[in-house]
Amino acid sequence: MNNWFTKAIYKFYKIIGKKLPVDEIYFKNIIIKDKTPNNKDVRDREFIEIVYKGKSYWAIFRCPCGCENIISLPLQNTHNPFWEISHSIDNRPTLYPSIWQNEGCLSHFWIEAGKIKWCSNTGTEPWK
Repeated sequence: MNNWFTKAIYKFYKIIGKKLPVDEIYFKNIIIKDKTPNNKDVRDREFIEIVYKGKSYWAIFRCPCGCENIISLPLQNTHNPFWEISHSIDNRPTLYPSIWQNEGCLSHFWIEAGKIKWCSNTGTEPWK
């Protein structure tokens, strides 16, 4: 990660009062469930994939910035937009494309093999 980028991210997180895990595995594994849990049942650092009859439907997790928002991403191509998930050999998630919160914290990041890869425009509104 670029030094200026790392400093910018740390400054952003210092402003909002959150700690930032850098280059550590954030999601240690993928939890498979056959029905969507209640928001209160989704724990920090827990990545849930909803699979029903062998088909992936949703990816659900709490925003890694610490704002506590639940992020639910559709994994079916009948939705627009939709995300693609892959499982690493260690059962860690990779999502494509990136996730950009368009309300609240405005976090923008990639999930790659369970790690959070922050984008430099985190904290700005999408398409502005």
